[in-house]
Amino acid sequence: IHAKEILQAGSWDAVIRLISDKIFRALENERNTRSLINKMSVRVGLQLEENVLTAAMPYLDARHILVHRDGKPDDLYVRSYPDVPIARNGAITMNFDFVTRARNAVKALAEHIDARMIDAGLVRQQDIAGQR
Repeated sequence: IHAKEILQAGSWDAVIRLISDKIFRALENERNTRSLINKMSVRVGLQLEENVLTAAMPYLDARHILVHRDGKPDDLYVRSYPDVPIARNGAITMNFDFVTRARNAVKALAEHIDARMIDAGLVRQQDIAGQR
């Protein structure tokens, strides 16, 4: 980010948006979900716990399979996540148990990221309180 861009932003909130947009644009170019989260973590110094990320990965990776492969995982997914049940038709078994585990694991990851960002002082108190 160049000084000219910061000065042209016009306000502190606009500078924050400029920086956030540039960081997220760079991160969005990453195709691998685990790598994306790890790069974000390193860039802002979160030091995420690997076990929390690992618990969420079967469900984060399932999103791509559900959207782009009609729910039918490739061999790499099946080998990487042997605990994810596969139905007779070859698709991920989408049942209450799977959705509950997905919700819990992804929510735990989001809460972990939130806590680390707050602990690192990356979130302003007025933002936490929902104020401007």
